Amino acid sequence: MNIRKATINDLKSIQELNSLLLKKEDQDFGQDFDDAWAFSEHGKKCISDRIQNENCISSAVEDSGKVVGYLVGEIREVPPWRKQFKTIELVEIYIIDEYRSKGVGYAVVAGVMVGLAEIASFFFFPRACLLQSEYQ
Repeated sequence: MNIRKATINDLKSIQELNSLLLKKEDQDFGQDFDDAWAFSEHGKKCISDRIQNENCISSAVEDSGKVVGYLVGEIREVPPWRKQFKTIELVEIYIIDEYRSKGVGYAVVAGVMVGLAEIASFFFFPRACLLQSEYQ
C-alpha cells in the first residue's frame, strides 16, 4: 500500500470515492446528500481544484495500482487569535470498506501531519472542531 500526494490523474478515482462518501453520509445521517455531485461539472471542477490547489493537501491511498482511499485538507488563514500557527481543516477522508479497521485512515492522517510538520507548525482541526471553535 502506498500513501502519496494525489495528482490530476487520480481525478476519476477520487470522484468515484467522493460519490461513495456522499452516499454513505446520506445513509448514515439522512442529510439528502447528492452522491452524483462528484460527476457533475461543478463537482469535477471542485475536486480538480482541490487536487491542484497549493492551499490544499490531497492524498491518495493506492494498493496494487488502485486508489482505495483519499484525504483532502485545506490550509486556512491564520485566525486573528493565533500568532504563529497555520491551521488545516480536514475536509474529507474516505477509505473503501475492505481497507477499513486496518489502520489505513490513521496512516493517511498521520502521514499528512508528519509532512506538514516539515513545512511549518500546524494545528490539525477536523471540520466539527473548527465549526465549534468558530461559533462559540
